[in-house]
Amino acid sequence: MHYSILAKSWIFDMSPLGLLKAASIMIRPKRKTNWQRRIGRTRHPRKPQSHTRRLVQKPVAWAVGIVLGAISAIVVTMLTSIPGQVLDIPALADLVRSGKDIRITAEIINEDDIFDVALPFEYFIPADDPLLNSAELQSMTAFTDRLRHEGAFDVGTLSLRLIFEGRRNQRIQVSNISLSNIHTMTPVRGTLISANAEGADENEPIVFDLSESLPLAREAPKDDNPGPPYFKKKTISLADHEQVVVLVEVYAKPKTATEFTLDVQYLIGGETRRLTIDNHDQPFRVTSISCNEPGSYYSDYERAYTMEVSPQGFALALASDPHRVQTGWSCPL
Repeated sequence: MHYSILAKSWIFDMSPLGLLKAASIMIRPKRKTNWQRRIGRTRHPRKPQSHTRRLVQKPVAWAVGIVLGAISAIVVTMLTSIPGQVLDIPALADLVRSGKDIRITAEIINEDDIFDVALPFEYFIPADDPLLNSAELQSMTAFTDRLRHEGAFDVGTLSLRLIFEGRRNQRIQVSNISLSNIHTMTPVRGTLISANAEGADENEPIVFDLSESLPLAREAPKDDNPGPPYFKKKTISLADHEQVVVLVEVYAKPKTATEFTLDVQYLIGGETRRLTIDNHDQPFRVTSISCNEPGSYYSDYERAYTMEVSPQGFALALASDPHRVQTGWSCPL
């Protein structure tokens, strides 16, 4: 505590009142400066550790580091010594890999460049449509694809090109392809679009015959006899990013129209899994020819367009009698 004595003229007043004033001034404390206040609030630093305590702590830290290093070395040694049959690295990598096991692209193709589709309603091609003047392969392909999106059925046979691509580190074995979500109805007879050209595909397809009570994936028929089951002795093997092209043909059941999807069964890492293939969120569709004369080659529709010769080559033309249109399909007996 700091004190100050103020020299005033009245401090020498020796009267009782003067002496009292002088005493009060002498004991009045002096105010601290800002610097003195900051010094008063300063925390005392921690006392330095003793030399003995530091010597005790260092061996403990060294011991902990040695133990952790030894444990890490043991774990690494164990993992590297485990054979590949036990530690499946591709399987472990697939656990964190997103997306589907197989990427499948499905495309309806026009086998032998036959563009035969039927709609369950009357369809009118506008008079200014270029197809009525010239119908080429590319324009007919785009036209029939658009009609399928609007609900058209392929007539007689549905041909598909499936592209399988492996998307896993483990090898994938496709063990079966089957039909699923099958829905049948009477043959479609609204509007027929029939345009044929020449062409062929040399790849051997997988065949489904809807006339069978339980249609199986078969090899292509030979001498009018059904082929053996395709997946009885075969599988489709896929490595990571490997692509395999598979052709599929589905034969329509006589006097029947059918909607369906495809079910793919495959094996990966000892586990059986399945995928469903559809036509862009719609079912695949195929119908037998609509006929009124069994055994003939004349079809029966409410409206029909066929391929005719035009000044530009070939073009679609409205059939004069849609109830008697000659096609390449024979009417069932």
